[in-house]
Amino acid sequence: MRRIIAALLIALTCTIGLGAMHGAGAADPGAENDFAARINGLRASVGRAGLGLHPVLTAKAESWAQHMAATGCLCHSNLPDGVTVGWRKLGENVGRGPSVASIDGALRGSAPHYANMVDAQFHWVGVGVAYGGGQMYVAEVFMDGDPPPAPVYTGPQWRGWDGLGGSIGSAPTSASWAPGRLDVFANAYGTLAHKWFDGRSWSPGWENLGGPAGGFVGAPTAVSWGPNRIDVFVTANGGALQHKWWNGRSWSGWEDLGGQLASAPSVASWGSNRLDVFARNSAGALVRKTWSGGWSGWGSLGGGVVGDPAAVSWGSGRIDVFVRGTDNTVWHRWYAGGWSAWEPLGGLLSASPTVVAWSPNRVDVFVRGNDNAMWHRWYAGAWSGWESLGGVLTTAPGAVSWGPGRIDVFVRGVDAAMWHRWWT
Repeated sequence: MRRIIAALLIALTCTIGLGAMHGAGAADPGAENDFAARINGLRASVGRAGLGLHPVLTAKAESWAQHMAATGCLCHSNLPDGVTVGWRKLGENVGRGPSVASIDGALRGSAPHYANMVDAQFHWVGVGVAYGGGQMYVAEVFMDGDPPPAPVYTGPQWRGWDGLGGSIGSAPTSASWAPGRLDVFANAYGTLAHKWFDGRSWSPGWENLGGPAGGFVGAPTAVSWGPNRIDVFVTANGGALQHKWWNGRSWSGWEDLGGQLASAPSVASWGSNRLDVFARNSAGALVRKTWSGGWSGWGSLGGGVVGDPAAVSWGSGRIDVFVRGTDNTVWHRWYAGGWSAWEPLGGLLSASPTVVAWSPNRVDVFVRGNDNAMWHRWYAGAWSGWESLGGVLTTAPGAVSWGPGRIDVFVRGVDAAMWHRWWT
């Protein structure tokens, strides 16, 4: 027998200016994930198994939350509407208030809502969040029923956005030392923050790796030249290059590599135990320092550079470097036995570029445009035009590839949290 439980409504009278942060009715994946995590935390505390996120329920919940936000109606849906998989029991919580924490607390404090959240018969949940009239609206749909249908492969395409939380103060950067492995770093207001994906799930929070004495400015940069090896570089207050690395067992301390840098660094590796670090100096020139068993001095590659450079290698002895020029467009220079001249690639940037390579002779460049969206151009024997990938970025993006045909891009959103989009 199929059974429907419709819980009572929760309304909180306190209001804040949420509409200034989110478009009216717009979904908020970060808040949705927060609600789901709080539900599963509550269930764990009373010995209940966690609920899986069900895309069918999420679509229903988001649609209903947007309806409530648009109409101002704190009301229940017709529960079976939109549930396109077989079900045995359904439940729904709806609420309105100023924040995730306040609404979740009110739901927990109401016996029928709490009963839905901890019901042992439920195995799936979908959460929708939307905004209207300065309020957050949430719909939580619970189900005992069939799992999501198997995804239909439609070919390579961009996926996401996926909210990964945190509060970061810079563009994120990322490295990968194995298929499915991602290590992401950001400046957490003077200290190095680290979050990683192990092929199955993201680390539960951000790891604080400290910072050099006096802190550092701008974004970090990271690269891997072998399994379980990561090298991270930052520009310390005062302009010196600082280096920290993971050797497979532990993190090193900070190594001072000197210099008088006027930008965040970028690093590329074209072989085991090989590192090429690039930065902008106070004269606006691109400078380079290399490691190959020992550190070189700094050498100048010229150019009129604005912001931070971006470097990548797609093969032994090959390096491609991209910069934002004084004309706010992308410029490109590469090394293949010798340095090329500068090549103009156009675009209209409001932050520094980032670059990734997932196979020989393939390069993908990402920038924040003057509309604050993410823009993309790639080389595969010839340069494409520019395409918009949307989003609202507050810094430059960061990108990495862990295998052919795979790109992961990370950005800092308007909420200071990290957001993730990927190509596969």
